[in-house]
Amino acid sequence: MGMPRCCAPPCAVTLDDSEEATLRRRANSARAAQRDALRARIVLAAAQDTPNAQTAVALGVHVDTVRKWRRRFSKHGMDGLRDRLRRVAPASSRRPPLPK
Repeated sequence: MGMPRCCAPPCAVTLDDSEEATLRRRANSARAAQRDALRARIVLAAAQDTPNAQTAVALGVHVDTVRKWRRRFSKHGMDGLRDRLRRVAPASSRRPPLPK
C-alpha cells in the first residue's frame, strides 16, 4: 500500500546549468507571463529542496499548485511547464439552439 498523499515524498528536481539559467531568466523577467515566472520560481525552489508548503507560502499559492508544477517538471522537464491543450466541446454543444 502506498503512502498517503500528505506523507509522500516530493518529486525530486535537479537542474542542469542550461535549465537553471533559463528558469532564472523567466523568474526575474518583467516581460515573461506571470504564470511562467511563477512556475519557474516553483521549480527553482524545488531544486533547492525547499519544502512544498514553504514554497507555497513564500509565493502566495496553494500547496497543490506547487506539487503540480514540481511533479510536471520532474516528469517532463522544461516541456512540463507549458500549458496543456484542453479539449473543447464542439461549438454546436456550447451554443443554445436557435429559435425556430
